Amino acid sequence: MTSDSGRLLPRFVGSILLFSYILVAVPTAYSQCFHGDTDGSGTVDLADFAAFAACADVADGEPLPENCGPVDFDLDGDVDLLDFGGLQRVYQVTLGRLFDNREYEVGDRPRSVIIEDLDADGDFDLAVLNEGMGSISVVLNRGDGTFDNGDFYDTGYDPKSIAAGDLDNDRDVNLITTNQLDDEVSIFFNHGDGTFAKGVRFGIGRNPHSVAIGDLDGDSDLDLAVAVANLGGSNVSVSFNDGNGVFFDDVRYDTGFGPRSVVAGDLDADGDLAVANGSSDNVSILLNHGDGTFASGVLYAAGVDPRSLAIGDLDVDGDLDVVVANYTSDDVSEGV
Repeated sequence: MTSDSGRLLPRFVGSILLFSYILVAVPTAYSQCFHGDTDGSGTVDLADFAAFAACADVADGEPLPENCGPVDFDLDGDVDLLDFGGLQRVYQVTLGRLFDNREYEVGDRPRSVIIEDLDADGDFDLAVLNEGMGSISVVLNRGDGTFDNGDFYDTGYDPKSIAAGDLDNDRDVNLITTNQLDDEVSIFFNHGDGTFAKGVRFGIGRNPHSVAIGDLDGDSDLDLAVAVANLGGSNVSVSFNDGNGVFFDDVRYDTGFGPRSVVAGDLDADGDLAVANGSSDNVSILLNHGDGTFASGVLYAAGVDPRSLAIGDLDVDGDLDVVVANYTSDDVSEGV
C-alpha cells in the first residue's frame, strides 16, 4: 500500500462513474463496498468496487439505496446487481446493461446483505440484515435468479453487520451478526438446507459495529474480528474458534476512533486486518505475526468519516490493496 504523508490516495471524488453502458452518480451516503468484475475486464478494479455504491435504475433514473452487490444469480455468465431499500430488487445484467428487476419483501430498514450458497444447491442465495426489526431475512434462490419469500431469524437489538462462513466445519454456511445495543454477536448455525438454528449470542465488547471472518491463527478454522467502541478506547476484538464454532475470550487491539468496518485479508500473506475509523478519518492496518497475534495498528489517513472498506488486487500486482468509502467527504480512497 502506498501512502502520501500517510494519506490513502483518492482516485474518485464525488463525480460520475461510467460503468459499462451505464452513467451513474456517486451518492452522498454509501456505506458498503462490494466487489466483482462487472464490466468483463478480467480484473476487479476500483470502478467495480465503487459502482455498486452508486448503482442507478436505467429505466427511471432513480438512484438506488446504499448497497448493491454483484453476483451471477441466474447462472448466465453475467454479473447481476442487488439493490435493497424497503424492497429487494435483483437486476439481471447482460453485456453490462441492466434489464428487468424483481422485488422481494424483507424486514424493516434492511442494512446489509450477504450473498452465499446457503442451501448447498449450487446457486447464490441472500441473507439480509434488517436493522429496524432486529432480524435476518434468508431468501433462497430457485436456481433461475428468482427467489422464494424469506424466512426471518431474530438477532439481538440494533444489528449493524452480517458475515458468513463455515464456522463449525460441517461444510455449510453459517451467519453471524453484530448487535450494537446488546453489546453482543449472534451466530446462526445452518442445518445444511438453508434453514438455521436460533442464534447463539455472546458478549464481545461495547457497541460492536462490524464483523469479519478469517483464519487468523493458521489452524484452518474461521475466527472472528469485531470492530468495537469500548469505554476508554476503540478496538478490534479478535476471538479464536475451537473448530466447532465455539469462540475463546476475545483479545483486543487498539484502532482509531469510532471503528465502523473491519475486513480480514492477507495484506502481507498471513491473515491481517484493516479497520475504517469513522471518527478519526483514518484506516488502521494491523499485521498478523502469523499466530493470530497482531502488531500495533499503523494509521493511514482517509477521507472524512470512512464508513466501509474492502480489499482486492486493484493494480494486478499479486498483493491485496485497500479501498475505502468516505461518507461525509463523498469520495473513495484507494491505497495500493
